[in-house]
Amino acid sequence: MTGSVGNALKILLMFGTVPAVRVADVARELGVARSTAHRLLATLEHHRFVTQQVKSKAYEAGPVLLEVGLRVLADLDLKSVARPQLERLSEATSESSGLLVLEGRDVVVVDFVPGSHRLRVVERLGDRAPAHLTAAGKAILAALNPFDFRRLYPSDTLSAVTPRSVQTRLELEEELDQIRHNGYAFNREESGDGSVGIAAAVVHRNDGVVGAVTLALPISRLNDDLGADFGASVGEAARRIGIGLP
Repeated sequence: MTGSVGNALKILLMFGTVPAVRVADVARELGVARSTAHRLLATLEHHRFVTQQVKSKAYEAGPVLLEVGLRVLADLDLKSVARPQLERLSEATSESSGLLVLEGRDVVVVDFVPGSHRLRVVERLGDRAPAHLTAAGKAILAALNPFDFRRLYPSDTLSAVTPRSVQTRLELEEELDQIRHNGYAFNREESGDGSVGIAAAVVHRNDGVVGAVTLALPISRLNDDLGADFGASVGEAARRIGIGLP
């Protein structure tokens, strides 16, 4: 299995240098029989990673490969534009800042800058959590259109992690209305005890919401005035990222 997966990846990498490949090209590149090369290409075609041209019978990049490539480029653009704003936000507040994106009904950490306090919230790249339990997730959900939101949450019941977690879709929708009014979202110990998050959605002028900027800190350091100040700060950072995206 490992060999087949490795060979499939090598085929996909070939499209970085040539627009199309033939069975003979793949067999020669991988050092395998033509029948093996044909089987690998047929598997990739079945999953729409490659498409066979009708006349030449050569294989070119398929819709899934192009979609994945474009998504990777978009993520790279987002992270490269966001990084200076995250660093500026963390320096100004001394708290940990992060960039999260929506994957299904979860949010995933794609970049993170730790705060300077000795007691601080630390997240790892790739960490994920249910969107409705996090500030970043709720900021993103508030920026979705109603159809996309209802498609993600067809049920009235939501999973809860702590007693403070929102547990129904109606509660969540009411909170999303407030987030739209304020311009930022809160997570007060809803995804775990002892920590709070403040986040704002990053909105691209053409693509709509693409992620969220968040500040994470121990709940012991939060008060109403600080919450409003931090809300304005994350909102400005998110706005600058959105403007800076190509």
